[in-house]
Amino acid sequence: MERAFTECSKGKAFFGGDAVGIVDIAFGSHLVWIRVVDEVGGTNLLDGAKFPGLAAWAERFMAVDAVNRVVPDAGKLLEQYRASRAKWTTATAADSS
Repeated sequence: MERAFTECSKGKAFFGGDAVGIVDIAFGSHLVWIRVVDEVGGTNLLDGAKFPGLAAWAERFMAVDAVNRVVPDAGKLLEQYRASRAKWTTATAADSS
């Protein structure tokens, strides 16, 4: 993805250039979940040292006002994930008893 961003953006802020486009929206819609996965798994999937272009793009994308108005809160998604996982764990433990 780092190489794709570099090639597509041609040094601009977003995949398609200076403004958010369809590729930014498609990939950017996963950023909140990437943050949740990072928190749960102890990872850093968009590590700025490994993927400087993508990491900077993600920050720019998440800073767009229109994005901020519609993207779910990562903390709330994390809470929902943990609650769901607790239910699955409980249900699995009860089924194996």
